[in-house]
Amino acid sequence: MSDEQDMQSEIDKQAPEGAEEGEQALLHLAESFDPGAARRSVLHQYKRGVLLLRAKHATYDKIVVMLEKVGVKTSIFSVSRFCRQHRAEIKKLRVQLESRKPPVEASEPLLRIGDVPASSPGALLAPADRQQPTTRRNKF
Repeated sequence: MSDEQDMQSEIDKQAPEGAEEGEQALLHLAESFDPGAARRSVLHQYKRGVLLLRAKHATYDKIVVMLEKVGVKTSIFSVSRFCRQHRAEIKKLRVQLESRKPPVEASEPLLRIGDVPASSPGALLAPADRQQPTTRRNKF
């Protein structure tokens, strides 16, 4: 007999005769197991704020600074890992935030080249009097 077969036979001999009972007991323990608050991230209780900041494009560094202002000591790595875990929620928040903003076209009229608001310093010059920047295409 080889060493592997000897080892396997030893394991089989040590297995309890009531293996089904042991398996049921283990399943019962596994179902009732709760890792508790110790396994949760420190950031878990600040989840809404962190995700909202990230949805507003705050950098991880800025989020860490803001958390430190409220007394939470954490690292950029922890914040980035937390945000990666909740990436889908951040995307949903961004969509909600962006849908609430009025479109840029509706809030401000766009100026065409040559149009100058009357309050600007260049308003006194006629559009033809101002020198436009040249590009390579203009030098044929």
